[in-house]
Amino acid sequence: MIVNIGEVATFPNPRADYDQAVKILEEAAEAFAAWQQFDAKGRAMYRQPFLHKLFNELADLIMASSNMLRGLDRDPATTCECEPMVLEKGGLLLLLVDSARVYGAFEELESAHILEYGEKASETRLVQGLRELQEDVCMVIASLGVDDFTTYMQACERRNRWRGRYERA
Repeated sequence: MIVNIGEVATFPNPRADYDQAVKILEEAAEAFAAWQQFDAKGRAMYRQPFLHKLFNELADLIMASSNMLRGLDRDPATTCECEPMVLEKGGLLLLLVDSARVYGAFEELESAHILEYGEKASETRLVQGLRELQEDVCMVIASLGVDDFTTYMQACERRNRWRGRYERA
C-alpha cells in the first residue's frame, strides 16, 4: 500500500539540534498515548474523536521528523510504501523505539562533532533513523485504513501556523 503524506511544510530555518531531537521523542509518546485512548474504546461510536486525536499526533510526529530532516538538508518523505500491520501495543511501541533510536543517533552525531571524527557516518545513521521512523508512522496510518494523509498534514500545518511557529515561504 502506498500512503500519500503530501508536502510537509517545515518550519523556517529548521535545525537538527537537541530541542528537535527531544520534540520527536515527545511526539512519539503523544502518539502512543493517543493510540492507547483510541484502543481503550470498545464501541466504534466512541472511538471517532480518539481516532482524530491519533491522526493529529501522527501528523505532529511526521512534522517533527521532517523538520529534523530539513535541518540536515534532506527532503522529508511525501509518500511511503508500506504494509499495514495489526495495530497492537507492540506495533505502536515501535514508534517510541524508533524515536529513541533517532535521539541516540543525534547524540552520536553531536559527539562526533565535538570530537571531530566520523561525522558523515553518524549523520547517515541519523537520517536513516528518521526515514525508518517516518516509514513506521506510515505503516500505522495504513493500518488505520488511510492511504491519503494530506488532509491531516494540512491540518497540522494550520495548527502550527495558528500557533505562530512558522510562516510558509
